[in-house]
Amino acid sequence: MSSVDRMKLPSSRTSLVLGDMALERSEKRLKIAEKLGDVAGQGSAYCNLGNAYQSKGQWDLAIENHEKRLKIAEKL
Repeated sequence: MSSVDRMKLPSSRTSLVLGDMALERSEKRLKIAEKLGDVAGQGSAYCNLGNAYQSKGQWDLAIENHEKRLKIAEKL
């Protein structure tokens, strides 16, 4: 692997920081969607939360949030 290729790969630390930022934003989005009664927005937020937890290796929380997303999608 060339040094240019290595520069393109995110570090583990970068991935964790981005995961933390995604969690924070998705949690805010979920609260807003709940306040507005935006069910589709809630589903999207749960999906994003699941993805963020997955990127951090927190599999149980990832599954939990994806299951919440699935329940919402089945209702829509």
